[in-house]
Amino acid sequence: MNPELQQIVDSLPHLTKRDLLQVHKAVGALMSLNGHATPTKDEVVSSIDPMLLTISKVLQSRGLEFSSPYMLSRSNAYNKFRVEHAPAISKFFEAQGLSHTEQALLLDMGIRLLIDRLQARDMSVSGRTILWYMHQLPSTIDQAFPGYAEAGILHKVIQRKSNDR
Repeated sequence: MNPELQQIVDSLPHLTKRDLLQVHKAVGALMSLNGHATPTKDEVVSSIDPMLLTISKVLQSRGLEFSSPYMLSRSNAYNKFRVEHAPAISKFFEAQGLSHTEQALLLDMGIRLLIDRLQARDMSVSGRTILWYMHQLPSTIDQAFPGYAEAGILHKVIQRKSNDR
């Protein structure tokens, strides 16, 4: 990706909802000039915040109440998640030295573990619940695999889990 485009992409998570909708409209207009289909709101939100897509997919695969990434991005829980939790989670993943694919697999596994943890507390789990409790993702992963993150070997767990699928 060229540096100017990367700078634009990096600034997207910091935009307000209103600004993101303007970006969505502008992208749709530009794409229609070249004969391409306008991306859906879910596609735009998922490209900006892939964590929302993963949350939605994991909840759906578990047969739990789920919302589309776009609807999750409109919830009050998302604002707190985006500002307070997402940077810490990203930092946790980056500290592991994982590729983007491995980070996506770890996120999927971590959300599944978080769901199990919340359900063990007899909590009803939905997309909004996950957003409110995402700050517990690193500790949930560490509880399931004690010392692995600190030792830098979470990639071994990810490799093993992906081979089991």
